[in-house]
Amino acid sequence: MNRETEKQGEYDSHTRSTEAAEACRLVIDGQIPMKFTMMKIGSLDQPVPFYCSARRILPLTQVLEDVKDHFDALVVSLDSEQPIWFSYGASVLTFEWTVGALYDMYAIDSPPPIPWSVEVHFGEYPTHSIGKPPTKIETMDMLSSQAIDSLSLTPSPPESSSVRSLLALALRGEFWRFAEEYDRLLPTEGKAVFRVVSTSESRRPIDPFPVARRRVVPLDDTSIGAALELPHGARVVCQGVRLEHYMTVVDVFKAFSAPTFTVTILVR
Repeated sequence: MNRETEKQGEYDSHTRSTEAAEACRLVIDGQIPMKFTMMKIGSLDQPVPFYCSARRILPLTQVLEDVKDHFDALVVSLDSEQPIWFSYGASVLTFEWTVGALYDMYAIDSPPPIPWSVEVHFGEYPTHSIGKPPTKIETMDMLSSQAIDSLSLTPSPPESSSVRSLLALALRGEFWRFAEEYDRLLPTEGKAVFRVVSTSESRRPIDPFPVARRRVVPLDDTSIGAALELPHGARVVCQGVRLEHYMTVVDVFKAFSAPTFTVTILVR
């Protein structure tokens, strides 16, 4: 091996290490590195993938405009007026769930894929599986209603205007301010809302999208295993983190309920 090849090898190794470190930093920072791809269509060139990071606590709506802009030339050439939609394997990805919940649900490979490669589609919109992709304003309205519904179970729920302001910060990407405001609104007593999804670890879920059971439990030091009546030995995952059955409701709620004050967990 000559010196030039050695240098290239060292550079490639350093680049891979740097990229891996950045991916880990994004995950720790509450983001998921993502890769959006499109299949080659007819005689058109293979579209260049679009790479970005997506916040775990928000739906896929957060990346819609950027993905559209990236594939804009191809879409124009197809003369497609169909809404954009995404899939992973054989499964259509819903816009109603956060990216973190979708990642937990579908990316069950060991180790989990980073970046998470998702396929982009224009045309033949799967109306049987998902509704029309919401705008950012519609997304904020949806998240607001979920948050207000959850916070109404607390002794002193905040004003709806405060909740909308909180979610507006998240959708604008002002996450430091979002974190500060979220901590201020976070209830310390009352009820906690969980969405529990049961799925098999031996296979990826397929359409229709699994239905979550809504559980409302006291916001106290009861273990999640007891409060949610989890099956003995079941594996519990939330936002990419393995939860133990002995963890308390209040600790899990405070750590994982952003931005709708509802915790979505997967039980396998």
